[in-house]
Amino acid sequence: MVKHHQMKPKVEHYGCMVDLLGRAGCVREAYDLIRSMPEGTPNDAAPWGSLLSACHTHGDVEHTHLAVKKLN
Repeated sequence: MVKHHQMKPKVEHYGCMVDLLGRAGCVREAYDLIRSMPEGTPNDAAPWGSLLSACHTHGDVEHTHLAVKKLN
């Protein structure tokens, strides 16, 4: 995004990517994407909620606990 469109990704963009990765069954990659968000990006519920939904769908208990901690 930055290279081609000179746009800095917002938290909504990260939330969408986490949702797409989660739907594809790539829960670990979705978690890694959230953890790689740049310093200063608001740590809002959208990416963590998407991750929690993916965890529920794919039965990933480990990442479920991490997402719940961040949402509390």
